[in-house]
Amino acid sequence: MSKQYLIVNGDQILLDVRLVFAAIREANGDWEQVEEDLGSILDDIQNLISAAENHDSQSED
Repeated sequence: MSKQYLIVNGDQILLDVRLVFAAIREANGDWEQVEEDLGSILDDIQNLISAAENHDSQSED
């Protein structure tokens, strides 16, 4: 069975905690930058979901 590192549920991103700590280490301990980066990723994913849902609803018309 393959390992899941990221799961998206609507307004949540569930991440493997090791990825979060690795990102903090890579940012030299700047957890606020990592928080901002993850927030941007969530925004991008939500925009993609909205675009896909809009496309699907337009296709049904």
